[in-house]
Amino acid sequence: MVTTNYGLIRTVQVRNENVPGVLGALSTAIGITGANIGNIQTVRISQNHVLRDIDIYVEDQKHLNETLRAIARVQGVRVIETRDEVMDMHQGGKIEIVSRQRVESIACCGRSTRPEWRRYAEPSIATLAWRGASPLSAIRSRSSSTAPPCLVWAT
Repeated sequence: MVTTNYGLIRTVQVRNENVPGVLGALSTAIGITGANIGNIQTVRISQNHVLRDIDIYVEDQKHLNETLRAIARVQGVRVIETRDEVMDMHQGGKIEIVSRQRVESIACCGRSTRPEWRRYAEPSIATLAWRGASPLSAIRSRSSSTAPPCLVWAT
């Protein structure tokens, strides 16, 4: 059994003729290049055409380009776009921090930044917010310049 080190996953959207054998020819063209097919999702079907998102696994950018050229040679198939959905998922971050307490004013922050409260605080979260990690912003309590930051949603 041959194993390949796939370094890239790309979603290729194709529009192909809605006739028997075209999907088979498309799959064969991808396989001949040594790429592997992951998920195939049908986006839209009409009487004449089918729009599909096909996840393909390739070794590198050169291998991706070779696979795209092979797809383009299949009669009745047109590449609409190629997406890096893994990168798209990371845009804007994957983690969201949500306040468990409603923060309506700076005075509210003062109650949660008392020195005795510090022992309950998660230092990594306070550090993240103070350094400006989105979507939070850190606001210092006006009551004390040494108080830890109060975490609120950035608006």
